[in-house]
Amino acid sequence: MQSDVGVKRIYYAHPMEIYYTPREHKELEIIKKHFPNAEIINPALFQDKTGAIHSNMSFFYELIDSCDILVYSDLGGFITTGVQMEIKRALERGKPVYRLDWRTRQLIRVFEIKDALSLEETQVLTDVMLRLSIDDVELAYVVREIMKERGCSLQEALKIIFDNFKVEHERFKDHNFISLLSRFYHWWQEPDNVQHYVNMGKLKTILDKRLNELGAKSLRSYILKELKLPRTRYDYYTYLFKELRDKPVEIKTLKRFCEDFRIPYIELERETVFSKVRFLLDLNNPSIFMLASHIINEGHMRTENKSIEYYNKDPVLHFHFKNRVEEIGGSFSGPFEAKKALVSYADPLTGRLLNAIGVPYGSKTINQPFVDFKRECQMTFGNTMSRQH
Repeated sequence: MQSDVGVKRIYYAHPMEIYYTPREHKELEIIKKHFPNAEIINPALFQDKTGAIHSNMSFFYELIDSCDILVYSDLGGFITTGVQMEIKRALERGKPVYRLDWRTRQLIRVFEIKDALSLEETQVLTDVMLRLSIDDVELAYVVREIMKERGCSLQEALKIIFDNFKVEHERFKDHNFISLLSRFYHWWQEPDNVQHYVNMGKLKTILDKRLNELGAKSLRSYILKELKLPRTRYDYYTYLFKELRDKPVEIKTLKRFCEDFRIPYIELERETVFSKVRFLLDLNNPSIFMLASHIINEGHMRTENKSIEYYNKDPVLHFHFKNRVEEIGGSFSGPFEAKKALVSYADPLTGRLLNAIGVPYGSKTINQPFVDFKRECQMTFGNTMSRQH
């Protein structure tokens, strides 16, 4: 990572499908955390300016030229057409370019463009996501599996998907509470120090299959000879798989496991290794948005590892709060007597799901909520929510 010193302006290149979504807000937060003193140039904010159209890139090239670095995001590792052109411009001008992974919060320096999509491929990718109601991570996994199984190119894999899920001329509309590219919460979005119960038998099956694919003689041989890692790493994996029962494992350990054995993160979800929380979690749930309105109005979220708090004098509203928490699979306690009101609590994971749709941690006067209630109002008001709020 480049030092923050000397970086005054950052061009934030990202697909138009992400504009004005919770994912965009999250990505901006991550960039600000890495470069707190820099100005971020967001092309989404220039859509109404004269000449700022993506068919004429000269306006955006001038913005890139005025920046010190470029940070970009993609769709499941695939770079969309406009973003590809912006990266190319920055690289040609000798500017540092970083790929942003908003789920792991990492910025990774890149020096060349890989897995770039044409305009038609970008549209096919987006249309299939909407048709199947899956996000870019899931679709990218399917695309790469097709490429691996059939030995075909990216373009051929997309054509197979396109032929199987024929797209009509009219573009599909996203009738969800939240943008599809922000909708699903994956296990690797969890903080590194959080533990989740894992079925170690299923995880061991994934490991054995992967070692076989890699042609490794044994776990010991792969760790010590192939990866050339210290003996302590082998000892740790031996300890980890000593008992094949459900047990709590830290997220950072699972990430390291996937990276050591080159296993896609998403495979742990597809093989349902999580025994208590069934990742991935779908945020397209009206109860999450009803819960968000409770917390924004009368609640507080301190940090990602602390329980969330709800304050109100009315025990009936605490009952509604309890119902909403339980409807999304969370745990509730309360209400208890507090200074000026009753207080109830919900578990930290519920707070992290609320944060994923736009409810901020800390002071709401400093960190403004960015929850988009427009879709929710259109689909829910007049029903349950209008009676409660």
